[in-house]
Amino acid sequence: MLNYKNILMVIVLATTAFSSLAEEQILMQIKQLHAQGQSEQAFQLGEVNLEEWGGLIEFDYYYGMAAVDSGHVSEGIFALERVLYQQPNHRAAKLELARAYYLLKQYPLARQHFQAILAVTPPVSVIERINTFMQLIDKAENELEPHMLAYFEVIGGHDSNANFAPGSANFYSPILGDGELSDDGTAQSAWYNDTRMGVGYYSPLNKLTTIYLRADLSEHNVNPTIEYDSFTYTLQAGAVHKFNADLSLSAQLIHQQHSVDGARYREMDGVAANLVNVLNAKTSVQIGASYLNFTYNDLDNKDAQEYNFSLGYNRQVPLFGTSLIMARLSFGEDKPDEDNNITQSTSEREFWGSSLAHKIPLSNTIVLTSTIAYQHSEYAADDLLFAVTREDETFSFDVTADWRLNKHWRLSVGAGWREQDSNIEIYNFDRMYGQVGIRYEYY
Repeated sequence: MLNYKNILMVIVLATTAFSSLAEEQILMQIKQLHAQGQSEQAFQLGEVNLEEWGGLIEFDYYYGMAAVDSGHVSEGIFALERVLYQQPNHRAAKLELARAYYLLKQYPLARQHFQAILAVTPPVSVIERINTFMQLIDKAENELEPHMLAYFEVIGGHDSNANFAPGSANFYSPILGDGELSDDGTAQSAWYNDTRMGVGYYSPLNKLTTIYLRADLSEHNVNPTIEYDSFTYTLQAGAVHKFNADLSLSAQLIHQQHSVDGARYREMDGVAANLVNVLNAKTSVQIGASYLNFTYNDLDNKDAQEYNFSLGYNRQVPLFGTSLIMARLSFGEDKPDEDNNITQSTSEREFWGSSLAHKIPLSNTIVLTSTIAYQHSEYAADDLLFAVTREDETFSFDVTADWRLNKHWRLSVGAGWREQDSNIEIYNFDRMYGQVGIRYEYY
């Protein structure tokens, strides 16, 4: 005669064993994905199994960490709070919960949880991590007070083509025939030094909106000649508004004066705006637009209005540790104030471009940034001397190593290459440069 109680017990034990094995497999997959930097995949796997395993301490802990790291901070908080409801002294969950509140900018709650962990004397590594967060919280809370940012930078380097001119003086024009540029019209190599400085005053109106005023100065000196020397100052007045934790809009009015060889060359006035949406802890997108009005001192035919639009995408990737990829696509047009053959061939143009940058942290203080860019420009009418509509293609590649010496000082070393290919040979050029700079930042 069958013993139904024994059979039932066997079924219960088998089901429990299978359930425990399934839980271990799910936990192992979530841990592995999270350890490999695939937090979003780990979160999604936990989300699928949440109804079945939610409430189990180990599952909730790893699922909560994956949720926080993938930008699903609220879901992570709920999971971590379930852990602490069952184990109030679970230090790792407390630390993750405090970090989650920090990411949500709920600074009083984050501070409260961090202080609770410090009160039980955690390991030195945890204390150092908490102190870093506490400093960030202090800084964020202080940003509600008006503050000033300033910088001063000196750069020295060498440029193989300081005047962006063609390497050869010879050219051919259907109108003029064979021609030759003056010596000043061909590529001139030179040493140069730049001095840059700026100051900004930021005044928060509330937790969501900050207004600011900013002034920047830049002086470029070319040795031994001074005809390529330039001086630029830029004034900005703008505001930054945060719609929520992930979406913000900045807009500013811009005024700029640019001088060459000691004489005023160009004035610019305009307005620009940039919308930033943080999709998750690793990804953000940007949309930018600007309208600029250029007025030239002695070149009325060059007076023009410029319209720019851009799309940007930033993504943290597990490459060389944790690095940042920044992609950008831009397009626009220049519309001269005067509408005639001269302005259409020399100033009216459409252009578009793209760039890809990669920031790699070589250490806690050194960041290596490489950027590759392309731009295509096409003018509106045939050039009067060359009987062809001008088209330019510009390629560039830059590498910069930035070393933060301490809180205020930074050292940079950079090099780059530029090349412009045009269907009108006098606009062809290529150049290489190398430079070293030191920068002081006050904040």
